[in-house]
Amino acid sequence: NETSGLIFWNGGLWTQNDSGNEPKLYKLDTITGQILQTITIEGAENIDWEDLAQDDSRIFIGDFGNNIGNRTDLKIYVAEKSVFPAEGDGSVPATVINFSYGDQQNFERANRNNDYDCESLLASGDSLYLFTKNWVNEQSRLYSLPKVAGEYQIFPLASFDTDGLITGADFLAGGNEVVLCGYKNYIPFMWLLFDFSENRFFSGNKRRIGFSGLPGTQTEGICYTFGKNVYISSEKTTISPAKLFRINTSPWTITIPTGIDTTTPDGQGFLLFPNPNDGL
Repeated sequence: NETSGLIFWNGGLWTQNDSGNEPKLYKLDTITGQILQTITIEGAENIDWEDLAQDDSRIFIGDFGNNIGNRTDLKIYVAEKSVFPAEGDGSVPATVINFSYGDQQNFERANRNNDYDCESLLASGDSLYLFTKNWVNEQSRLYSLPKVAGEYQIFPLASFDTDGLITGADFLAGGNEVVLCGYKNYIPFMWLLFDFSENRFFSGNKRRIGFSGLPGTQTEGICYTFGKNVYISSEKTTISPAKLFRINTSPWTITIPTGIDTTTPDGQGFLLFPNPNDGL
């Protein structure tokens, strides 16, 4: 009912419930929505599991939901894919990454009235990246931390005016495209971030896709599957059951080059941007 994160792996979508539920991951059939596997994370507690991310060998579970704004036990569980059963239910161990926000000074209770909630996680290279869900200013800050177990104090890398609450993130494998999902006044939207360099996700092109025909839909999880096909999950609300949506980002993020066969740059007034550039 509270599907809160989403990844696509081993032929299915994986999701989890959020705060107060069991420490379990569920593999879903992409056509029927039926649960194919239930995997328990050994020794873990689901205080507020909000997103999933993955790389080639690991699954990362973000236990960093912080609606009240006063948590001091933020963590990410790391489970090795190699120990997951190929089929059937089971349990797997996990290591823990503990972290805190180095820029947070106020830990007073502020239920849905603080800017240190977080529900979005993605993996890229040797790092994990978090996008905050700012209840007050409806922006999002970007943080990074290593993929290895330990205790870290993290500081913001950048911020972006998302004009809404960010609840999920994923990175396109083999490409420089990030997708974010969220909602504003319970009307869902999606941000496409692309043509950026390295981990500067907010520095490139940005497109906001609004889903105004789905009022009352609380979108929470998002992931790429094959190519630029994207799945988005929404949790059950008082007016809508839990749902799964699919969309393709190609219409907004694929660029078509143009050219002129004879030209002299100085005579035509062409400008190169960005200058200097990295070859793109």
